Amino acid sequence: MSNLSPYSHLMRHPIRHLRLFTASAALLVSCLGVSAQTPPPAAQPGETPAPPLLSPDHPENLQAAIRYAIKYKASELVIPPGVYRLPPLPTGGGPDAWHIVVENASDLAIKAEGVTLVFTDRFRSGITFQKCTNVSFSGATLRKEAVTFTQGRVEAFSADGSQIDVRIAAGYPTDLLDPKAFEHAWLLFFDPATRIWKTELRAATTKDAQEIEPGLFRIKTENIASSPVKINIGDLVAMRGAVYTDLRAFECGGMKFTDIAVRGGSGFCFQDSGGEGNNLYERCSISYRDMPEGAKDAPLLAANADGLHSADARIGPKVIDCRFEGLNDDAIAIHGTYAMVLEANENRIIAYRVPMTRSKMIGRPGDKLHFYDENLALAGEAIITGVKALTDYQNTYDPGNRYSAFRPRKNAGYIELTLDRPIPAKRQWLLANQNDCGGDFIVRNAQIRDTSARGVYAQAPGGLIEGCTIQNTGRAAVEFNTETGIWSQADYSSNVIVRNNTFRSVSTNRRPGLLRHAGAVTILAFNGRTYIPRPGGHRNITIENNRFEDIDGLNILVCSAQDITIRGNQFINPMRNEKTFGAEKGVDPTALIWINESSDVKIADNVVTNPGPFLKKLVGLSATGSGSGVETGVVIAGDPAKAP
Repeated sequence: MSNLSPYSHLMRHPIRHLRLFTASAALLVSCLGVSAQTPPPAAQPGETPAPPLLSPDHPENLQAAIRYAIKYKASELVIPPGVYRLPPLPTGGGPDAWHIVVENASDLAIKAEGVTLVFTDRFRSGITFQKCTNVSFSGATLRKEAVTFTQGRVEAFSADGSQIDVRIAAGYPTDLLDPKAFEHAWLLFFDPATRIWKTELRAATTKDAQEIEPGLFRIKTENIASSPVKINIGDLVAMRGAVYTDLRAFECGGMKFTDIAVRGGSGFCFQDSGGEGNNLYERCSISYRDMPEGAKDAPLLAANADGLHSADARIGPKVIDCRFEGLNDDAIAIHGTYAMVLEANENRIIAYRVPMTRSKMIGRPGDKLHFYDENLALAGEAIITGVKALTDYQNTYDPGNRYSAFRPRKNAGYIELTLDRPIPAKRQWLLANQNDCGGDFIVRNAQIRDTSARGVYAQAPGGLIEGCTIQNTGRAAVEFNTETGIWSQADYSSNVIVRNNTFRSVSTNRRPGLLRHAGAVTILAFNGRTYIPRPGGHRNITIENNRFEDIDGLNILVCSAQDITIRGNQFINPMRNEKTFGAEKGVDPTALIWINESSDVKIADNVVTNPGPFLKKLVGLSATGSGSGVETGVVIAGDPAKAP
């Protein structure tokens, strides 16, 4: 019998559970007469090599341990508790360079209870799961070592209100003029007493900032007079840094992320990008990092951008019992990507595919497409029967500024689609793949607060938002919208239920803008000038049994939609303060519910409690809005005489 390697018990049997506990590894090598610093001996021919030794003192081995688990098809990888200061991988730099890559894994559980992963390179993303199936990752805390945003206080204004002097707080970055660190100079203003977001002013670029003395920046920005919210000397200010994803699922399916905490995220904290989707995010959280060294002020931001951003997934994410706060964009965003018709002949379409989408072929045979005409109204649907890439197609069409997302030529694609029926499509019509928009998503029991944009932003067919508490958001708590210009985010929403949620002190923004709309729950499509005319594209959305608390101005906006149900909701303390936001787009801000360019809106059994003096109308209709229950579907509790 040949002499066995001291590691042969690991080598001769299939690896099912790979446990890399520091103490166990040290005990093993001690018993074998090998020092903890000495690597295990090389495997004999035909033997499986020993797993890498891993401890917080050797964080560089984590990537090797993950590759080992994937290569030898371990079912479980247990990372020893502790803090791992991860070096960046030697793959260059930029947003698509990472500290950890988990690639082509399947049926693997990575358990990281008590583990903190520290990403040491400020200009790299965190951890990516690429083309993985049924992989779980649990228990870890993720954070950047460097602070990825900056903050300070307003020190002075110019006399004409076009420039603001900001003193950067001790301990926070002062490299505002470095475009690698700061892509924008977007000033977020916070009340110094409550530390709640007030409003935002933007500079065109960081070139509009000048360091007039160490740590003091003079920034040419939108005029202070353009802000309906008063900005004061002494207000707190934060500015987001460059966006680098913290955790990404890239073309994955059936993933499970459980008890993952992001502290001080550098961008999209969680990102779903293409793939089969149906990924679970359970008990995940986003919150503020600890105060940096030398700082006296606690962080104002918990992340530079979205909490969870899901794009082009075949099935939408399941977000359960998650807690997100302090975000400088949407807490949860779910969408697909539009393509544009360039040529159409009966059942044959040639379409432009935008560069950034993960749906490189637009769809697969059997997928359902929705077509939208030049007014962005739903104009037809068809099933794909054939798909072909046109590598030599010469595109000479420029759709203009209205569709700026469809103008780039670099990395764009041209796809020929064969359909199961003729479609009277014309050039510039848009199409959306109903099977690639993150449909059938679930957001349940989420706690979302203190974000400068929306709570849940859904552009998907089929979904459920229930049991959530959303408060202190700059824009709507829940928004159904479609973006066809800068971002080209599909689709209109359909077959979605919003129920049993609490929306508290949301839609606090008062600044007009292309993407800023009145309402705590908003259903809309906007072309830059007006809301999209009937019939629009939103269909079959139910808003029921929710609590709307302490919301000034419009509470529910319905535009460009059909078959909308609003029932059983409670509106508590609405309109206590005057708010005119929305009037610039033709909305009546004194109405609780406003219906425009929509039909078959059903309103029933809604109750208002303790309305303020600025509620003048329970349900408002434009000339193009219609439905049932307009006069009877909302009542004032206790004293009908108080009805407007």
